[in-house]
Amino acid sequence: MHKNDFLIYNTVVYELYSAESTDDLKNNFLPMLNMLVPYSYASILSAEKSDKDVVFGSPLCVPELFTEAEEEYIRCADKDGLLWLALSREPTLVQDSDLRSDDVRLSDPVYIRCYKKYHIYDNIQYSIVYNEQLLGVLTLFRTKTDGAFEEGELFFLRALGQHLNRVMYSIINKKTGSEVISSKDLALKFGLTRREEEILRLVSEYKSNDEIAETLDIRQNTIQKHLQNIFRKTNTASKLELIRLCHKEN
Repeated sequence: MHKNDFLIYNTVVYELYSAESTDDLKNNFLPMLNMLVPYSYASILSAEKSDKDVVFGSPLCVPELFTEAEEEYIRCADKDGLLWLALSREPTLVQDSDLRSDDVRLSDPVYIRCYKKYHIYDNIQYSIVYNEQLLGVLTLFRTKTDGAFEEGELFFLRALGQHLNRVMYSIINKKTGSEVISSKDLALKFGLTRREEEILRLVSEYKSNDEIAETLDIRQNTIQKHLQNIFRKTNTASKLELIRLCHKEN
């Protein structure tokens, strides 16, 4: 990483953690990201679960005029043969030009309907996921003039992803006006052991299993056994449900 790139990267990360709303992501983070990973257009589509399907909310686009393209995409997203790659339970970065040839990409019905008028040539798509919850999709687009994205640029976006995941979750959490319920209170309510209460507390702080293992100095299979007991006692089935249990709406 060159010194100038490092400085820009740090600035982008600072803008991320300064964001308190999705508007901040649109107005501050995305324009700053353009200095690190140049793009022609950018969008963030928030994801919400409706029954068993994922639906996208209003797009955040830079520049604003690109909103029309993403609104059209939302209307026909079910026809996107690559949508399943974005609907991941883990943070995922994919590059369209790496998966499909020019002929296939530029003749795709979804491309023609949504993006042809903007002369899109390539895009990279990052699935924003936190604790196995899909929060949204960040997509950067380039025209033929700008060319395809390069591996070094994908590296920066992967590195930023871990920060974007946390910030997006924090913004959504704040938006819903939730507050953390004491893990001790939940332990008393559900009859958790001391170790189970410790694990529940770390889960409520959005810690990964690796982070929990390091904090408590226990093995992964031990964590899994404790989690299974916690799931059973709290009538939950995943860490995501535990996190929701640890929060209540104001």
